[in-house]
Amino acid sequence: MSKATIWRRRVVLMVVVGLAVAIPLTLVLRDGGEEGGGPSPQVGPAAGEAVDLGPAKSDRAIEVGLRLPFDWTSSRKGEVRVLESADKQARVAISAPGPAADADQLHDEVLAEFRQTYERFELSTRKKKSRVGGLKSRTSAIRATTKKKNQKLGILVSTAEGKKRAYVIVAYTPASDPGESTVEAQTVINELDLRG
Repeated sequence: MSKATIWRRRVVLMVVVGLAVAIPLTLVLRDGGEEGGGPSPQVGPAAGEAVDLGPAKSDRAIEVGLRLPFDWTSSRKGEVRVLESADKQARVAISAPGPAADADQLHDEVLAEFRQTYERFELSTRKKKSRVGGLKSRTSAIRATTKKKNQKLGILVSTAEGKKRAYVIVAYTPASDPGESTVEAQTVINELDLRG
């Protein structure tokens, strides 16, 4: 791997991890997890709840199709597409920082970044086989505590191997009084179309 590729990947990972540090969010967890009897992530909208989504949009730079709730915002921070709920309680970061064959390695690198960033780091759920954006993916749910403010966070990390690109999708949603933004974030992830 070239120095330029390593540097580019490192910058993308720093942006993604920095999004978690910027706001205190916790991933919604439910009892009865899959590994070790711990909690598992709530993936997908709650039964009976529908989210009104805007028209389909594309990020051509990373070859992603997405649909957002009408009041969500979408911006770019370098090579990372950042999606944020109107109440600023949910964020989804999408990037494609490497070739398809690097998807598993990228997953490990993202987890390593979070381990270094947080005082308490607990991998609460790990799925080697899941699907995101129409692609096979690897997904991990993390519980962590910030060093400075002692805030408990939850983070969902998914990596997927496309035809050419490896995708990294990281979601942050609140656990205490999760509200509508949590369901919206889950819907946004479910509606992704990873094309690269």
